[in-house]
Amino acid sequence: MPDGPLRQIATQTLRWATRPLNSVGDVSGCDALIVLGAPVRPDGSLPPAVRERVEVGTQLLRDKELPLLVFSGGAVRGPGEARAMAAHAERLGIDPEQMLVEDQSRTTLENAIRCAELLLPARRRVALVSQPFHLRRACFLFRKVGFDPVGHAAQESVHYRDPLRGWRWTAREYMAWGVTVVKTVE
Repeated sequence: MPDGPLRQIATQTLRWATRPLNSVGDVSGCDALIVLGAPVRPDGSLPPAVRERVEVGTQLLRDKELPLLVFSGGAVRGPGEARAMAAHAERLGIDPEQMLVEDQSRTTLENAIRCAELLLPARRRVALVSQPFHLRRACFLFRKVGFDPVGHAAQESVHYRDPLRGWRWTAREYMAWGVTVVKTVE
């Protein structure tokens, strides 16, 4: 979509539509920072949304002096997400001793379950890093398995810079919420 008034309207309405899906809080004092995965390219490189998550997570780790950075995500399509994200974090100067890789999960619920196996009960208060549209459901699912989560995303997330793709991701997330609610009620 070219720059202009239509793009501005699409971006502003996307921000409005995303607001109910967002969930952010103060990450100070968290026991761990968990960067949630998303599919990587077949060659193992990170698409912009995944790269954004890693870069936001590594900056938070430094700024808030958090003790542990966890990358969560297996191979949905192509190479493993968590390993590719950890490799990028290492290139950004993060010490591998500060990182943990959970590479078995393929959904947000599995992210929560696998991270619980690795971190609970010792590390209960966690910060989740993802895009704004994903945080409320992620926090809900992590809370369900025993965490005390807070969300964090880039203020100017990549999904706002590409409103057509952002609308697709946001619509998909609303549908995922519907599935989550139905499964929770059952």
